[in-house]
Amino acid sequence: MNKYRMIMVSLTILIIAALVYWYWFSSPESLPSDEQLIAEMNDFYREANVKTIQETIMLDDEHAYIPFISKQNVYGASYWKWERRKWRPIRISTSGDPIVWKVEPDDPSTYHIVWNMNPKQPLSYASFYLTRDRNYHISGEKHRYWPQIQLKNDVNIAETSYGSMKLPMAWSSFLTQMKNTVSEPNEFNIFHRMGVQFAWIPYNEEGDRIFPENINGSTFSNGGMETQFVVLIDESELE
Repeated sequence: MNKYRMIMVSLTILIIAALVYWYWFSSPESLPSDEQLIAEMNDFYREANVKTIQETIMLDDEHAYIPFISKQNVYGASYWKWERRKWRPIRISTSGDPIVWKVEPDDPSTYHIVWNMNPKQPLSYASFYLTRDRNYHISGEKHRYWPQIQLKNDVNIAETSYGSMKLPMAWSSFLTQMKNTVSEPNEFNIFHRMGVQFAWIPYNEEGDRIFPENINGSTFSNGGMETQFVVLIDESELE
């Protein structure tokens, strides 16, 4: 009897483990149709009033960036994640300004800058930057100096006013090295303490810096993602 009970308990544990794995770790399916996505987006955040999906941009097998146009002709952004056997929206914003999506917060190589700008604006290309201020720190007899860092990557946005840019390897390597150097559990404090920021400058066809339309959009999130602002700066702030 005891042997029979042990067999049944073992089988039950195996079945439960298989169901848990199936529920949490099953391979992602294809994204639903645009009509289904729009319905779910408007159910998730009614203020978005999504009318048209511009494109589905897969960042990896389990994360998708989906820019959209609302019924009020607002250019917004939605962020999707495969979890619990379903594609789910985790954030919707009625502003398409550039933002960093930290897909896996502990791994900078998964970070993407995403955007969805109004194509009526005279945008030709954008220069994205990862910068760090010079810093000098004294602790007892230890003196530490951090040089100024300024990494740049240009992106053409004339033909397609929306898109994503995975951080270049030099950027992600720098961030990984910084995270490993600084003993600080809070990532926001790392960026603030070290004077690190993501920034951008938009240009028109003539190469003149322009000021894009500023939309005070709204955002709804379930808290299932980490982001960081991309600050709009002027060339005078660079070296």
